[in-house]
Amino acid sequence: MWSVEIRVWCRLPLMTYAAWSLFALVALADWVAVARGDRRAEAVLKPAATLALIAVPAAALVSFGEPDASVSITVWLFVALFFGLLGDIALLSDSIPRFKLGLAAFLVGHLAYLLAFLQTGTDGPVGAAFTVLFLALVATRHVLPEAWRMGGPTLAIPVAAYTLVIGAMLFAAFGTGIGLIAVGASIFVASDSILSVNRFVRPLPRGHLMVMVTYHVGQALIVAGLLS
Repeated sequence: MWSVEIRVWCRLPLMTYAAWSLFALVALADWVAVARGDRRAEAVLKPAATLALIAVPAAALVSFGEPDASVSITVWLFVALFFGLLGDIALLSDSIPRFKLGLAAFLVGHLAYLLAFLQTGTDGPVGAAFTVLFLALVATRHVLPEAWRMGGPTLAIPVAAYTLVIGAMLFAAFGTGIGLIAVGASIFVASDSILSVNRFVRPLPRGHLMVMVTYHVGQALIVAGLLS
């Protein structure tokens, strides 16, 4: 599994390397802005990082073309990243309405990832996904009650629905049998777990920075796995 992914990466053309490099630089700049508390810079760099990540599959598509069997996978990948971009923009505000918009955008994005994963493969080992999901549920066990307390059913129900969808995405990621996708999805779940605890339960030290680092790393690994 891993040897196949390494061979693919060794054959990447210059355009794809440039896209990955751009994403890495913008993501790193965003982490620095978050660490410094520079909200104005983050408002630019956070969506810019996702745009740079969208450029990665676009560059691969230009360089390699698209086999017929991979067309729908690539389409769902672009859909997932596009709604991730919308979610990034929505979550630049801390208000509850913008949080709900961001939640809805990422929910659609995870559904798109789920569909891409199901078309990539379904016979991979999913046992480890139970462990990841269990740890995430334990860490976020107070989130749903706090969401209900803060916003009632109009907030708690979307949070619960999002939890179900990202859990299904996690199992589908392990089902692909592709290590990069499984690890990336696990890190994405960790990112959302940190975000939800940080927002609803208690502020975490460097919580926002941890959210952004794990978010970018998780997304990047998923994209790399799908492209492999």
